[in-house]
Amino acid sequence: MGTGQLEVVADAGPLIHLAEIKQITLLEIFDAIHIPDAVWQETVGQKRISVYEASTLFVTRAIIDLALQQLR
Repeated sequence: MGTGQLEVVADAGPLIHLAEIKQITLLEIFDAIHIPDAVWQETVGQKRISVYEASTLFVTRAIIDLALQQLR
């Protein structure tokens, strides 16, 4: 059985194209985004997605998670 959380394993193609159209924040609908090291290297490591774009998404997610934990 699942945990009830909406999780996704990211692939490079969708990450790159969402970044190209400035919509990478659409991924915020997921409770957890798993990015394999190879995908991270292909996107951020090869500068196809800026570190700023990637970090904005994950910092936003971390802030939301922290706020939810404090409410519990």
